Amino acid sequence: MNAAIYIRKSREDEGKQGHRLTVQRERLPEYAMEQGWSPHIYDDGHSSAARGKVAQLPERSKLELDIKAGKIDIILVIELSRLSRDDTMQDYIAWLTLCSDHNVKLATLSRILDPAQHSDWMLLLIKEKGSSLPLTFEAKQ
Repeated sequence: MNAAIYIRKSREDEGKQGHRLTVQRERLPEYAMEQGWSPHIYDDGHSSAARGKVAQLPERSKLELDIKAGKIDIILVIELSRLSRDDTMQDYIAWLTLCSDHNVKLATLSRILDPAQHSDWMLLLIKEKGSSLPLTFEAKQ
């Protein structure tokens, strides 16, 4: 399984130890390999994913092209908000739709969700809107 590992750290993450770029760069590929996935790194570093700033995310753009080309099976992120920080949720919903259309699952270190499944779609919306809420799930094996 080809796993896209998307790495990005925003200013909102300053106090979150697990969100440091070095932690993401070490732990996410390690986790992907533990799952038997083939990791491919897309690293936008300290870039904003806020509305109007997504053009400043070249690795996210490459990831989108690779999804459309059928090269990606799953996207692994430290948390789902790494993909988008658009307060209107238009960009995030566009990502869910893109992933659903191309059978790409979304994963964190604690959960794998499939946007093509209605129940997972709702969880993805809840997790994004309430990303600061302490929701914990067991990873699917």
